[in-house]
Amino acid sequence: MSRGRPRGAAGRGALSAGRPLLQRWALGCLLALALALQAAGCASYTTRLRELRPAASQGDWAGALAQVEKKGRPGELLYHLERGALLRYAGSYAESNEELDRAAQRLDELYTISLSQRGLTFLLSDESEDYRGEVHEGNYLHYLRVLNYLELGDRRAAAVEARRLAQRLAFVADTQAGRPAARGDPFLHYLSGAVLEDEGEWNHALVSYRLALEGWSDPGSACGGEAPAWLAGDLARAAVRAGVSLEEIGLGDLAASRPVAPREGKAGTLLLFFESGWAPMKTSEHLRLPIFAHDPEWRGEDGARAGGAVLAQRVRHRRERGEWAAEPAKVAYFLDVALPLLGPARPGAAECRASLLPLDGEAALGGAFETRTAAAPAIEARTAAAPMSDLACRVRDAFAADEAGVIVKTIARALLKYWTARKAEKQGGPLAGILANIAGVATEKADTRAWLMLPSRILGARLELPPGRYRLRLEARDGEGRVVESGTREIQVDADARTLIAWRSFAL
Repeated sequence: MSRGRPRGAAGRGALSAGRPLLQRWALGCLLALALALQAAGCASYTTRLRELRPAASQGDWAGALAQVEKKGRPGELLYHLERGALLRYAGSYAESNEELDRAAQRLDELYTISLSQRGLTFLLSDESEDYRGEVHEGNYLHYLRVLNYLELGDRRAAAVEARRLAQRLAFVADTQAGRPAARGDPFLHYLSGAVLEDEGEWNHALVSYRLALEGWSDPGSACGGEAPAWLAGDLARAAVRAGVSLEEIGLGDLAASRPVAPREGKAGTLLLFFESGWAPMKTSEHLRLPIFAHDPEWRGEDGARAGGAVLAQRVRHRRERGEWAAEPAKVAYFLDVALPLLGPARPGAAECRASLLPLDGEAALGGAFETRTAAAPAIEARTAAAPMSDLACRVRDAFAADEAGVIVKTIARALLKYWTARKAEKQGGPLAGILANIAGVATEKADTRAWLMLPSRILGARLELPPGRYRLRLEARDGEGRVVESGTREIQVDADARTLIAWRSFAL
């Protein structure tokens, strides 16, 4: 009988021979898991809600709301902001205001962020921190609430909301010193003034109108634009009814150069706001940042912060010139980072026209929304458009103000994760290093959160009309004059009163 090797020894040998295969299999599984977690980790806010804007553009409010409810996170600020805007455009004004009120309450809760949360989010992604919203987002939720109350016919509640808006704008001016948002928003000041004037609050209206004029006249405000032609008349009328003159409040030059009379008599005013396009949207940019052999190791939290400041300059160079700065040194390793990137604005329709058909037997009126329409049968009187609010500009300003800090923090966090993984690999072997890398991948993604339903810009037009009922037709047109979107509604214009209508065009 031949003598073979002992069975126990054979078993041990087989197990020993199979161990590298088992390790390779385990490594492969962990790498696959890392890739899966990376894909999940990269599901940023704009990626999760990528169908929101297309659904809204098609008027599919149920589908758009389902996107928010399925992919959003109830209780978070953006959940309420997106739902509030969608419900408004769907015509559910009361429900919209309920959501926007929840958003306002959440903003108040988030005003103070705990230091413990800030320390935690330095090690995790920025999306681990509660989103506190941009200044313009907090402002424009009040804009929508004012419009909702007007649609509901509750002018008193609209005036209360207009005062809240004015108070918020004053608060922003006091607390945002040195930032672009501190310059205020003249369009929102104007809206507050118009609504307060209509409720007989002349003094408050005058203050808001004056702040609007100052904002539109501020040469240092890139988003200010020019005051609409009719603001001088609104200022003069509010001053007369408040019992003061323009000279008394330092606006004598305005009174001398543009003499106007208060609105009196049988005419009514139709004030139209045209919300167009989409504000710029954040996307995620993945970069492989080269770390050179001569670079410090930047270990520990303090070292990571210092390294973040140095390496942020390389990222800015790449963003400005499209390539990394040339370095003669050898690349030691690449640092993977995910950074937010702001996309272009989508201003939407080139023009929006309005036509008015009196329902009380008078002649039809036609005109261009981007212009001031004359009350004459079948005649269009075209004048310059009145840009009221450049929201795309405000989004860009807010992004630019925070961009440098976001880049430094993101790179510092990546350095910390890199050295944590290296330490884990040194102490626990390759598997431990891979697990540490998996944890880093799963907790890192660019913060692309922003209010997606905001328009790119708001234009305005004002028409003086005989009192009565009208059928108002609004048309969004492209650069060649073709109608790409339209809407019709009936309105009532009263004598010596203002009717305010806002229309949202989603046409691209």
